[in-house]
Amino acid sequence: MRTKILLVEDDPFLRELYSDVLTNEGYKVDQAADGEEGLQKIKEGGYDIVLLDILVAKVSGIDIMKNIKVHPPKNPNKLTIFFTNLDDPSQIKEALKLGDACLIKSQITPAILVSKIKSLLAKS
Repeated sequence: MRTKILLVEDDPFLRELYSDVLTNEGYKVDQAADGEEGLQKIKEGGYDIVLLDILVAKVSGIDIMKNIKVHPPKNPNKLTIFFTNLDDPSQIKEALKLGDACLIKSQITPAILVSKIKSLLAKS
């Protein structure tokens, strides 16, 4: 069965870029263009990985995960990887409490993203 990934990213260019890269790697990729849509899909559950932008429109990635911790989906998601443009240690620390990893967008390439996903999947 193909690995299912939910990509929650409000930047259309990055959303398409990451979606194309991950699809080409053989993953099944669902997309959410803002936090509200992302929250709904995360609540439906069943994803192997949720790639979640911290500063996403309507509902922040941090707030989404706080909501999910209180109201977990019946069909759980396995791993959450936060994305951020901000290199803010307090924000990253909070993200790591709520998720499994946090990546700084400016410090990763699509190849690094794929490598990180494969590494986290292998550990889970």
